Amino acid sequence: MAQKQLLGRMLLSFVIGATLLLTLVVDWTVGHMHDSSWPPHARFYLLMYHGTVLITSIVAMYWLLGPSRYLPTPTVDRGIGVKNETKRDTHYRQ
Repeated sequence: MAQKQLLGRMLLSFVIGATLLLTLVVDWTVGHMHDSSWPPHARFYLLMYHGTVLITSIVAMYWLLGPSRYLPTPTVDRGIGVKNETKRDTHYRQ
């Protein structure tokens, strides 16, 4: 893996982890979850937000560091060997 790719993956991993950790720590310690002035439905929506951040972070880390990144990149067929060419199709090809 190239040095730039490794650095990019490390930075993205740090940002994803910091976002997840800081939102959970702030809201569950000194934040709104234990504030008695907040109504129950507001706490529910904050809990839903934390669940969304957690699931999104897990999926992002899997896509970033999961096993699929080691698979070979598929090649793109740019129209070479296309069958059933018509006269109209050949006009647009170079």
